[in-house]
Amino acid sequence: MNLSEPTIKFLAKSICGDNGLMPRKKGPDLMDFFSEFGHDDRNRGDFTNRLKFAESKLKLSNNTPTLANIIEGSLHLREFFASKINRDDSVRIINEQLRKDGFELYKINDQYKIAHTNGRMLEKRNNLNREFIKNHVNTCNKYLEENQFIKAKEEAKNMLISVMCALLEDIEGEKVENDKSMEELYTAVKKAMKINVVEPRTSPLSIVQILSGFESIIEGISRLTHDSESHF
Repeated sequence: MNLSEPTIKFLAKSICGDNGLMPRKKGPDLMDFFSEFGHDDRNRGDFTNRLKFAESKLKLSNNTPTLANIIEGSLHLREFFASKINRDDSVRIINEQLRKDGFELYKINDQYKIAHTNGRMLEKRNNLNREFIKNHVNTCNKYLEENQFIKAKEEAKNMLISVMCALLEDIEGEKVENDKSMEELYTAVKKAMKINVVEPRTSPLSIVQILSGFESIIEGISRLTHDSESHF
């Protein structure tokens, strides 16, 4: 993914919160945000200016899969937590700039994914990394600590759906429209990964146990989703 200089500058202002499209981030907030995408102390950029710092990180990631992850991460629901900014309205404005470079953000399961303007997904990229999972788990734990069980349940569900959609998109190379239940998505993933043909009687026990664990997780979260009165 390669963006023009004007779009990089626009996104830097957005991520900093200087144009009102995203919550304002102070210097330490920006450091924490970009550290999630591999920018450690050795590549911190210009700390004397928040905007230049953000621009330097986006330029370092330009023409790499990481840039798409940064843009999508900046628009995650957690970034707008306790903010009065309307995320969907912001995305409409951001899309006006992205379209100039041939890209657009699409909403999938309350999360925005970037793709080409014709709807074709970007080249395969690894969204399923340690930070991706950790961020969802941390958000889940936060809701549990605050006794917000319904939000924790939804966060767990969204994480599983995001993982399964990302897997299908990587395997099939096209945008996944999520109009299926979690069980149907899992069935589609098993078929795409060719693990639906695993025979319990002849397959290694470890493989059978792993797949059984996956199915138990999907079934458990799905039951919680269908039961509005569940409290873990």
